[in-house]
Amino acid sequence: MTNRVIPLRLAEVTTPDWHPTPNLVLPIYGYLVLRAGARPWLVDTGVGEGSAFIDEQYRPVRRPLAGALAEHGVAPGDIEAIVNTHLHFDHAGGNSAFPEVPIHVQAAEVAAAREPRYTIAEWVWFPGARYVEHAGDVELAPGLALVSAPGTRPDTSACLSRVWAGGR
Repeated sequence: MTNRVIPLRLAEVTTPDWHPTPNLVLPIYGYLVLRAGARPWLVDTGVGEGSAFIDEQYRPVRRPLAGALAEHGVAPGDIEAIVNTHLHFDHAGGNSAFPEVPIHVQAAEVAAAREPRYTIAEWVWFPGARYVEHAGDVELAPGLALVSAPGTRPDTSACLSRVWAGGR
């Protein structure tokens, strides 16, 4: 088996009136990465819970991550590691469900997440958070690479990443 990447629809949000693209309904995905002979990895964890601001402004409709994983025979405790493409609320909101699990992310993104109003801090800086910081492209595991993709838009993170899960 080569690596298999399975999209997991974790939520949808509606952009607020003040957003550059107001009232747009956006699907929020995470990705389950299955690798031969290895424990699964997870790319992004969706929208967290407990932020009145996010609930009011973005009106998320959440799908439980544990349920999305279970549809593929995976439990949260099976996850070996997480990759966050960036640390905004809709990509890292479920990280706290994985205390002590290594979370791979660009170092510049960790720095950005420490700035006010960048993200929902308690969804990123939770007890047991284990961020593994990288600077640029890196092979995380055989056939699984974190690829830096900075500067996608001027009003978004300059340190976004994408994950390549090719076969061996």
